[in-house]
Amino acid sequence: MNRIDRSIEKYKQLFGDGVPATHVTDPDFQDILSHFIFGEVFYQGELDYKERELITLVVLATNQTLPQLIAHVSAALSVGLTPVEIKEAVYQCAPYIGFPKTLNAIDKVKADKYGVSVAQLCLRYDIQLGLAVIPKTANPDRMRINAELDFVISDANMEILKNVEPIQDYGEHSYFPVFGGKLK
Repeated sequence: MNRIDRSIEKYKQLFGDGVPATHVTDPDFQDILSHFIFGEVFYQGELDYKERELITLVVLATNQTLPQLIAHVSAALSVGLTPVEIKEAVYQCAPYIGFPKTLNAIDKVKADKYGVSVAQLCLRYDIQLGLAVIPKTANPDRMRINAELDFVISDANMEILKNVEPIQDYGEHSYFPVFGGKLK
């Protein structure tokens, strides 16, 4: 099997029959990318597909390439990784890339699970805690999006979010509750 056929086969195994968004806007670049990554790199060496996807998840979290991280979470599940293994791989990044970047990755994965933005996830979280939420924006599109909170965060995900340690001092506006920092 040649490189192009291998890349098509591997892409379908990882991502299904969907077409990457880049293929619509720049099919030549997507072909170069797919043929190299999924036709060459994925077939080099002795790593199995689970190990390759774990490494990919860690690199994408490190580089904060969050849309690609979401795509590869699905790919990781399709090659047999469990949600716990994926979570542990991302958590392992924290001491090396910093807690804020790790939290960005965790938040993006959780927000994508619900099909919402990270801002919507944060707003819904506050509402489920029983807080009155007034998002700050003058942008009409963001106002509309911020009002679309017709989802519920699972009890398990609420517990994870509750264990994010609040930032104690972040300057002159420290009296506003802002969450970030490290997991307890």
